[in-house]
Formats: sequence, C-alpha cells, structure tokens
Amino acid sequence: MAIEVKPLHPAFGAEVSGVDLTAGDVLTREIEAAIGQYGLLLFRNMPLDDEALIRFGNRFGPMQNLSAKANVPSPIAMITNLAEDGKQLPKDAMMRKQNDANCLWHIDSTYLFPRATYSYLNARIVTSTGGETEYCDTRVAWDALTEDQRARIEKVTCDHAIQHSRRLIGYDMSNDFHRPLPSIRRKLVEHHTPSGRKSMLIASHVEAVEGMSYEEARALIDELIAIASAPERVYTHRWAVGDLLMWDNRCVLHRGKPYAQYDEARDLRSVRNDDVNDNGVVLGEKDEANLAAVNAG
Repeated sequence: MAIEVKPLHPAFGAEVSGVDLTAGDVLTREIEAAIGQYGLLLFRNMPLDDEALIRFGNRFGPMQNLSAKANVPSPIAMITNLAEDGKQLPKDAMMRKQNDANCLWHIDSTYLFPRATYSYLNARIVTSTGGETEYCDTRVAWDALTEDQRARIEKVTCDHAIQHSRRLIGYDMSNDFHRPLPSIRRKLVEHHTPSGRKSMLIASHVEAVEGMSYEEARALIDELIAIASAPERVYTHRWAVGDLLMWDNRCVLHRGKPYAQYDEARDLRSVRNDDVNDNGVVLGEKDEANLAAVNAG
C-alpha cells in the first residue's frame, strides 16, 4: 500500500491520504520522503488522542520535552485558550501571551538545543472564524533571492532567543524567569539534506546577526521574512477538527492568525522531534525550570 499525495500549494506542501496514522509504522519511510520533498503535510480526519499523537511522532525520532511543569517531562504542548478545567484562561495567563507571539512568523525551537526537526499540530477544538495557520517555505524564498542577496547572507550566523520574539509583542519575560535564557547561535543559510536544496533559518526569534547592528539585523530578517511570506508563497490552513499538520522546521516558517480568543474556544495539541543532527553552538546551558516556563507560555 502507498500513500496518496496531492499538492496543497504550487510551491510546497501536500495533503496525504490513504494512511491510518494509528496503525503501525509501515508507511513511515514514505511519509518521511514526502515531507522531505514538500516540507508540509496535511492529514485530515485524524482525531488522535495524546498517546496516539506521541506514537506517531516517535516514528520520526526522539521527542522534545514540551512540558509546562518543571521536572515532569512530557512531549505534549497545549496550544489553547482553555485551562485544565475546560474554562477560559484568565486574561493575564502566560499562554495568552504565547498565543499572541505565535502570530509572528517563526520556526519552532530555534532557541533551544537541540532544535526541532518536525512539528505536529492536531486540532481538537476549532473556531468558527479566524485562528488559521499560515505556512511558507524558505527553500522557495532562497530560490527567489538575487545572487547579490544570497552572497550577502550565505556565510553569516544569527543568535536566536525566545525572549526576543516575546519583546516584539511587548512581553518582557525577565519577570517570569530565574535568570536570562541563553541564546543559540545558528547559520542563517543551511543545506536541507532531505531535498538537497538550500533553506534559511529566519524567525522572529532572531535577536542578532553577525557583524550587524540590531537595527540592521532586524531590517535583514524582516526583509527575508517578507520575501518568504509574499502572498503567492503562503499556504493558509483553515482548521477542521481532526486535522493533523506535520512540517519540517529546517525549511518551513509558520504563524497563527488572530481569533476571538476571549469569546471562542480553540484547543490544539503539538509535539516535536529533537534534531539529532543539530550542530548549533550553545551560548548557555539549558535550564529545566526556565524551559518549563517557556513551554507553559
């Protein structure tokens, strides 16, 4: 049996059918080949519980700890505006701030070591309007650059930090952490091994670019994100219950779209794979208590 693949967008992304994600791993290599080519995969009508979502993610590598509780590891992250009792979160909850920050273009876990290869997002409760997720492919953006633009950025490195992206929405994380979170240094341009193409690690988490002032760095990252997210290069996903999206953080940017988060419930579950080949340079030690606060959002 083979999976069926239908493009979602002319440049990247595909809808996959003909597979039951709860049944064994016989099609794992086919799925891996498809995401290597398309960067983003959509599986419809997959209402997975937490354990089934973890089992599926485990097929593609070790799972990241996304627990919101220190010393209680879990690969599950909640992308939600609901508390554990099912009621709306308080307006000052950290998750509300994370929901706002998720509306910035970003790549998951570039501020961690190791970073994430694949991310998975499964819809449990969806909104009547708004709350879409947008995606774009930085391999496509690289192909759109001029030779001069490529030469300017091909050898530079960037520092990624979650506190930077949060500052962009007016959230100062320093009051919620024991000490400053470390930043992680990464190459801006990378070779995307599964496809043999070049990609760019651009995200709102970038707080510094080698050899540039902060203003110059922000202008560069904003310019590259604008190229990557030009309307003709964006796939916008309107969620339905049971949708599962899987994407490759080595080449795909994403952001959430606003919704009436104080009026309507929205609840999704996420897991991510650790990148076992990550060769980034760590500029500090991972702090488990801080990491839990980051995940708690």
